[in-house]
Amino acid sequence: MTTREREEGKQEGGSRRQEGGREGEESQRMGKGKAADLQKYLQGATYPADRQKIMDVCKRNGCSEDVMSALKKLPEKQYKSGMEVEEEYNKIE
Repeated sequence: MTTREREEGKQEGGSRRQEGGREGEESQRMGKGKAADLQKYLQGATYPADRQKIMDVCKRNGCSEDVMSALKKLPEKQYKSGMEVEEEYNKIE
């Protein structure tokens, strides 16, 4: 094995470890459900919508209990878009 091959292997292994670390953090942070799933659950929502309307739409679309629990923690306000809901959702611990 050449020095270059060893260096490339280290770089690949290092990036894999970094990616794995990020995935682990992402999984923990998104234990309440992935944001991509949230957009799926928000399909059919009309805006502006308050927290209760958002929860109703998500429930109709089959969201999990984890997602529903997180949605209950959303600030009570009028949301102008699914992206705004997602931004607030991602702030929830």
